[in-house]
Amino acid sequence: MARPPSRPQGRGTICRGHDNHPHISGPIHCIGHSLGGAVASLVADWIKSHRANPVRLYTFGAPRVGMESFARRLTNQLNTGNIYRVHHKTDPASMIPIYPFIHAPMPGEGYRIPYGHGVLSFAAHRIGNYVESTRHCSWLALKARPNPELGEQALERWLNSDMPDNPADPSVWERVNAAMGWVLGKISAVFLAPVQMAVMGGLTLADRIALALRQGVEASKEVGFWVARLMRRIMQLLGIGAIVKTTAELTRELMRWVLARLIDRMTQMAQRALRHLNGR
Repeated sequence: MARPPSRPQGRGTICRGHDNHPHISGPIHCIGHSLGGAVASLVADWIKSHRANPVRLYTFGAPRVGMESFARRLTNQLNTGNIYRVHHKTDPASMIPIYPFIHAPMPGEGYRIPYGHGVLSFAAHRIGNYVESTRHCSWLALKARPNPELGEQALERWLNSDMPDNPADPSVWERVNAAMGWVLGKISAVFLAPVQMAVMGGLTLADRIALALRQGVEASKEVGFWVARLMRRIMQLLGIGAIVKTTAELTRELMRWVLARLIDRMTQMAQRALRHLNGR
């Protein structure tokens, strides 16, 4: 297994969800795989808020835990150099939930590792395969470079294109998520953070995103154009036959239905990856 670029000072402690060592010194290491990685992220945030010890977080194939406020706080509290987010590029569990949920550290790509043949793989989520992928690698070798496919110009080209996407290509789902954030960012420039309250007020995530997108349609012709292109690409990816042609067709109800389908599809992929852990 790859190790940190420098050996921690002191013996250190591995976090196991409770504190039996109130007088420990040195760094505390929070480690988790899959949903355990999500829990490790929450525990690391709590420990850093209550102790003076350095905290280092290591996650493998973990889903996104919180929105921008949480990811930014965790990054600031632990520092980017103390967060080791390892994920196979083909692991669907690391792709959920969709924006506005964000991985820490931010900004940063974490440690993105190729696995399999470039298609979504439920086996990519197994901890044993993470061990094999990282066994002989240094953190420096694993460090991911910014993905040019997720840059602003690349997202614009993708949104403007009508070329069909391959649902088995993991980069497509990452591109959808990045495009969602990019379009909603344009809307947030007009409205005050319309999606950051996604889980409040009795609204589902799909409800809140649909509301924000509808606000974007009504805000300006330019933003409405990008909303329409985003919805068109999502509908194509999901195999929905009736593709919207005008912004007038982009009702809040329609967009909520499409977004709910998107969230369900990605959740099902992640659930299959979790079931694969037990060989089912």
